[in-house]
Amino acid sequence: SHEQPCHPGRCTRSNSREQRRAPSKRFKSSWFWRQLRAYFPVVLRKANEKTQFPADKKYMFGYHPHGIISVGCFVNFVADATETERLFPGISFFGATLA
Repeated sequence: SHEQPCHPGRCTRSNSREQRRAPSKRFKSSWFWRQLRAYFPVVLRKANEKTQFPADKKYMFGYHPHGIISVGCFVNFVADATETERLFPGISFFGATLA
């Protein structure tokens, strides 16, 4: 089974966890994602600010709806346009979609 992590400008096909990497800080903090967030507008809220997610564990976040509205998922979790890193410190997010 192949996994296909994709980011704009870079798509790879790999069976190896070592070959996958999170988008760079520069990519994630681009002005473009902030503009996209403001245009739609996209907001990320934690249900309970006191809830902590230990960084040494793995989590799966689901997102619905899909289609063009999946921009919210990308802006929240792949880019850092909504301060995801502040809300979930130490956790790396990878976006995936169904084809």
